[in-house]
Amino acid sequence: MPPVPPVTLLLTRLAALFTLITVGMGGVVCATKSGFDCHAWPGCYPDRFAPGASDIPAVLAANPALEMIHRVTAMTTGGLLIAAAIAVFLLPRQNNCLRILSGVACLAAGGSALFGRASVLGLGVDAVGAAIDLLCALLAMALSTAAAVLLGRGGHLRLGRASSPALLAASLLVVLHVSAHLAAGNRSFTRCLSWPILWLASDDVVGMQVFRTILAVVAAVVIIVAVRAAAGVAELRPLGLVVGILLAIVVALAVAYRAAGVDGGVLGVTFSLASVGLLWTTMLLAARAAVRTPSAS
Repeated sequence: MPPVPPVTLLLTRLAALFTLITVGMGGVVCATKSGFDCHAWPGCYPDRFAPGASDIPAVLAANPALEMIHRVTAMTTGGLLIAAAIAVFLLPRQNNCLRILSGVACLAAGGSALFGRASVLGLGVDAVGAAIDLLCALLAMALSTAAAVLLGRGGHLRLGRASSPALLAASLLVVLHVSAHLAAGNRSFTRCLSWPILWLASDDVVGMQVFRTILAVVAAVVIIVAVRAAAGVAELRPLGLVVGILLAIVVALAVAYRAAGVDGGVLGVTFSLASVGLLWTTMLLAARAAVRTPSAS
């Protein structure tokens, strides 16, 4: 395979990084309930773009500035995904898998933007629409990460002993997070990017929360299997260790959040960011384990 231009590799990596940051900021906005006071688009208010100091009651509670940071980051991410996809399509003799990953990541990000905008403007987006919004965002994160890994390492994708359980674990986590919107009550923390800790609000859907709890247990087991498989490969061992540590942190934070009886705040933000970190590192482990370089092949 011919050498990859540095600018193309930089664009794909920046696109993957900003997609991760966008998803993480979405978790922060949700945990702090900072998106409910921004009812215009793309700015917060019809008469001005950004909120002022008087509009911010607290740093980690109903802070419209956090929502604006999220929106600006998301817009930047969209531009980077498009630029990366164009750069990949212009490369000579690139495999179709890489082009598909980059192209579909752009489409997924576009779908997330459309549903997110409709939700802000009150255009009838219900829990199903919110779930589709999150699904599109997580798909964009997964595919942009895989594209960056594939382009940087060369070769092709192939399932194996470590990549198969990591891919299954990442898929289970996506279902876990997306289904939260179908389980959450009005403004419940359940809808945020976090692991299920039974029901937090009186109007949470108990049946869905039980299903998500079972799914979380299965996902944790599969993650442990993936970490053990990664431990047998020197190249994957450090990343597998990070995934295992994050799993332990997420479980500990879930117990702490439930025991504290809080609603968002510092603990909620930490819980959500740790959950996003576990999801992304699991996706990264799956991508790195699946790439077979020409020399390895």
